[in-house]
Amino acid sequence: MGSLTDFAAGFVLSLLVAACGEGKAEPPKESRAGRLGESLTLGVGESVRVEDVDLTIAFQEVASDSRCPKDVTCIQAGEAVVLLALGTEAGEKAVLELGVPPGGSSIEASFHDIRITIVELIPQKESGKPIDPATYVATVKVSRA
Repeated sequence: MGSLTDFAAGFVLSLLVAACGEGKAEPPKESRAGRLGESLTLGVGESVRVEDVDLTIAFQEVASDSRCPKDVTCIQAGEAVVLLALGTEAGEKAVLELGVPPGGSSIEASFHDIRITIVELIPQKESGKPIDPATYVATVKVSRA
C-alpha cells in the first residue's frame, strides 16, 4: 500500500510542477559583459553589461517587423521595431524603441551620454515564411554621445 501512496504523491507533485511551469515566464538568460565601441550581439531575452559605463542592455522583443522580404521587390521598404530595456546600478531604467530598416542600421537613440545603434537585425524576412519571435538576434553598438 505504501507504493501506491508514493505513486499518488509523486503524481500529484508532477502535476503541480507542470502547472507551475505553464505560462510565458522564462528564467532570464545569463548576462554577458561588453565594452564601448564593440559590436554586441543579443538574442531575445539576453542582456549585456557594458563595463565602461554603468549600463545593462536587454533585448526585450521585436515589437513589429514590416521589412520587405529579401526575396521580393517592394514599393515601400518597411522597418522592424526593436525594444531594448536599459538599466543602471543606480536603478535608472528606460525602454528604447528603435526602428530598423531592411539591410541598414537603426536611427541612433540616446540614454544619458550613451548612444545606442542597432547595426543588424536577423533573420531577414522571406516571403511565405513566418519568423519565430524567439529567433531574432540584434547586433548593437554602444558609444559615447
